[in-house]
Amino acid sequence: MQLLQTLQSYFLGICQQPDFTKSSQKEPIKSQIQSLLESFRGVALASNLRNARTLFSYLMPVLTNCVALLNVYRNCPEVVVLVLELYVDLIDSQITYLDEVSCKKCLFAHDLSGSCLLPL
Repeated sequence: MQLLQTLQSYFLGICQQPDFTKSSQKEPIKSQIQSLLESFRGVALASNLRNARTLFSYLMPVLTNCVALLNVYRNCPEVVVLVLELYVDLIDSQITYLDEVSCKKCLFAHDLSGSCLLPL
């Protein structure tokens, strides 16, 4: 779990930088975000009956920040697709294990992400 915490902290540290909107378009930052999103997809896909609650709690802060990523990277389809795939992977992997409250949180975050893709 320590390795997962390191990934989460690194991701949140990047996303919560004061100048993230500006620095996000630099290739090294975009590449790091893509790599981290791929890692989080792997975490979501690793869900099973024993770890679903733990992994869901771990991924919720990531998912919350992914809503903002959709706005920042709205013209970067490779990042948008990764964010949406993360949501799909999480829902597909955990829907049978989560309680009603957790499902609603996840679906609410998913609804928010969809609203970010609407044209201005």
